[in-house]
Amino acid sequence: MASITTLGIGSGLQLDSLLTQLETAEKTKLQPFTDQKANNTAKISAFGTIKSVLTSLQTSIATLKLSKTFTPISATSSGTGVVVASAAGAVAGSYQVKVNNLASAHNIATQGVADKTAANAGTGTLTVGPAGNTKNITVAEGSSLETIRNQINNSGAGVTASIVNTGDAINPYKLSIASKTTGTDSQVSMSFAGTGSLTTLLSDGAHGGSMTQVQAASNASIEVNGMAISSQTNTVADAIQGVTMTLKTAGTTQTVDVAKDNAAVNASIKGFVDAYNKYIAATQTATSFNEDPTMSGKLLGDSTLRGIKTSISSVLGAQQTGDFATMSQFGIKLTATGTLEIDNTKLTDALTSNPDGVTSFFTGGSGVTGFASKLDTKLSAILSTDGALDAVTSGLTKSNTSLADQSTRMEATIAATVARYRTQFSAMDSLVSKSNATMSYLTQQFTAMANQTSSN
Repeated sequence: MASITTLGIGSGLQLDSLLTQLETAEKTKLQPFTDQKANNTAKISAFGTIKSVLTSLQTSIATLKLSKTFTPISATSSGTGVVVASAAGAVAGSYQVKVNNLASAHNIATQGVADKTAANAGTGTLTVGPAGNTKNITVAEGSSLETIRNQINNSGAGVTASIVNTGDAINPYKLSIASKTTGTDSQVSMSFAGTGSLTTLLSDGAHGGSMTQVQAASNASIEVNGMAISSQTNTVADAIQGVTMTLKTAGTTQTVDVAKDNAAVNASIKGFVDAYNKYIAATQTATSFNEDPTMSGKLLGDSTLRGIKTSISSVLGAQQTGDFATMSQFGIKLTATGTLEIDNTKLTDALTSNPDGVTSFFTGGSGVTGFASKLDTKLSAILSTDGALDAVTSGLTKSNTSLADQSTRMEATIAATVARYRTQFSAMDSLVSKSNATMSYLTQQFTAMANQTSSN
């Protein structure tokens, strides 16, 4: 009898369907592993969000640890003739700044020639540049004005060479040499030691040549509250302490005001409040409750997150030593929803009337640890490589690895069980098929015997 390749063929029973149902039932044993892995992965993601907002919170509070955050100085100008910028060390005050003239760069030029590409007679060494940065350039016989220009620009001599078309009908092209820096210390000299017409063409008047001055080198000249100040450049630093002035227009007078920038302080405090509120929003989402458990926050009831919240709340709830014991006293209050809210009027008044009190609240001093340092310490512990967040996410990751191993082993067990069922069903199918064949044969024999008996 041929072997049975499809279950149920021999017996007529629906063994294939039964085996499929048994296999499906066996595979339900994998669902707990799948569900737990998905739950762990969702928690890891939720903790990742918490870590992100806490990192931003730590960045914002780190700024408030620094005393310089509360003493920013800004400089403003009443006109456009001077652009101002303040730096550390600027001193509050009002200054009258008069710009008499701007610094200019020295510029000289050759006599005109008819053709900028034509070969010139002569060869030798060209020496060019401002004092202290001259370069020696070897000029070959037959060099054109363009060739010499390119050699100068490639020499690093601290000058810019260009060819100017003056529009002259006979000799329009002049080689212009301009210092890259302004001021009398950057006056350009140029001389040529060699042969031919280049000796005259490429030497300035001081070296017996025909080059002429196009623009004299000059220093910037300003007056600050009546005091004369000279500068090699149009950027003047520390004529007003801690202030850099960029001169734009000569013949102008404007007022430069240097004052404490409370808006910058306010912005730093607001940055902390915004970061804290994002942390609160993230924790509320992670711990939200819903009657449908699948819709609840992934960290609802989580002890690690509860510990983090308690640690941070302990800093906010503690009182500081100083003029201000709590943030609410200078305009930052805790709302019923757990977020922080700024009373801008109250905060501005505090920064104006008692800036030192606000500063000491955050930064501390005289052996007192400020609020910002206390909170930063808590956050550092939470966010460290051996802190609560890394510990819990590491545990969840290891759990997923273990679950994956268990799931793989269970899949192997299920496969073996289904294979055993298939073997047993195949044997039964074959046995029933043989029994059916025997029964059919005996039935035929008994029928034949009965027919023979009745005919006799």
